[in-house]
Amino acid sequence: MPDLAEVPVILITALDDRESRMAGLEAGADDFITKPFDIYELLLRIQNMTRLNRYRLLTEQRREMEYLHEELIIAYDKTIEGWSRALDLRDKETEGHTQRVTR
Repeated sequence: MPDLAEVPVILITALDDRESRMAGLEAGADDFITKPFDIYELLLRIQNMTRLNRYRLLTEQRREMEYLHEELIIAYDKTIEGWSRALDLRDKETEGHTQRVTR
């Protein structure tokens, strides 16, 4: 569910063997704490996971913005090139001049 994708999942268990922890992590838990647990530790782990999720999201958004910026530059260059070709078609006496100016 997209609305819950960023919600940290912490497994709180009395089982402390490696196999149980690995099974919990493979099932989708982000972290685990064994019982008895400290409420402050739990809150700090949730806070850290939330911070990491936020950082990951910002990193993805930055990559997307960089990609879109590159696409915009390409579109801008293609537009200028198209205008210069249109000018060349319009005026045969200066044909090629606008291409040279564009470069």
